[in-house]
Amino acid sequence: MGLRDELQAELKRLRMMKEEIGEELYKPDVYNKRKIRLVRKRAASGKDYFYGANTGGRLMKLEPQGIWTLIYREYLKAGDLRLDQDILFLEKVNKEYREYTADEIYRSLKEPYGAAFRRFGSGLLPAGEPAPSATCGTPFRESGLHHLTGDGIWVRSKSEASIADHLRLNKVPYCYEPELDLGGHMIRPDFEAESVRRNKTVYWEHFGMMDDPLYASQAAKKISLYLENEFVPFDNLIITSEKNGVLNTGTIQRAIDLVLL
Repeated sequence: MGLRDELQAELKRLRMMKEEIGEELYKPDVYNKRKIRLVRKRAASGKDYFYGANTGGRLMKLEPQGIWTLIYREYLKAGDLRLDQDILFLEKVNKEYREYTADEIYRSLKEPYGAAFRRFGSGLLPAGEPAPSATCGTPFRESGLHHLTGDGIWVRSKSEASIADHLRLNKVPYCYEPELDLGGHMIRPDFEAESVRRNKTVYWEHFGMMDDPLYASQAAKKISLYLENEFVPFDNLIITSEKNGVLNTGTIQRAIDLVLL
């Protein structure tokens, strides 16, 4: 589970707690209906006495249970206020937090490291020569490879870089954009990965622009081609997509846990 997933899970937990507190805090009991608050009166002897008081200031004698009810209600109010503060803080962190690819970190290095990286790339190749795009197969459309993974492979998107980095961190053997013949149709899956435990090759397709009708139509055709050739999702095929332009890192890890480990 990535940090964003943990933030969202914590936000969900806090919001549920706030709902539960609200139900308890504002339930229609006699103290809420009459807007009773707790007041303290000190006798000449120095002993404290506690009463209930309405909005008009009229005092009423309280049984111990009544005193406890008013204490508990004030406790709930304080807890509700702190929850509001925590939720606002986590919402701000969740909004501003972003995960960086290895490529972005490399490019943000101070000089002369950033300049050296931009010139040579991860493979220490002369300027103008592309770094290798994959460890298997022939590089496909090298001009579109703009993002670098942690193990030095150039890919097309931040999401693909994140998938590659998760595969590497989980020690899953993989290669990027290999050739695959599906019933006479030669395609390029995003990733070919090996499930060592299951002794099975798994292909991973990530669709990043599903809000584009033309892209979505082409993606649907590609998925249909897999299914027609006996590929089964979550068995030998992983399919991921993005929500609001973001691929959830928890989605990546769950897919790896379920299918590849």
